[in-house]
Amino acid sequence: MLYVDVNPDSLKEEVIISVKGKIDTIGNDIFKNKVEPFIEDPSFKKVKVDLSDCDFITSVGLGALVSLHKRAESLGKRIVFTRLHKNVESIFKITNLYNFFNIE
Repeated sequence: MLYVDVNPDSLKEEVIISVKGKIDTIGNDIFKNKVEPFIEDPSFKKVKVDLSDCDFITSVGLGALVSLHKRAESLGKRIVFTRLHKNVESIFKITNLYNFFNIE
């Protein structure tokens, strides 16, 4: 199961999204439904995704991350992945997405 906690900060024009669990086929929809509104909302310029408690992402989840990343960039916004779990960091590196995504 995937749990997503959302903490918007309109003064900084950013939102911090904390993910706990796996971004798989089921979790993918949960994740996208939480993130997409902030990408589309003009009052937010940056979406930070904390992946410290996300220990696995399937290919479906990776596809969603790429799609959200491209959508944000097309709107002049940034998605930044922070505090990567070691398993997720490995997945990003194996798939060559580590240099594609914005990682802090």
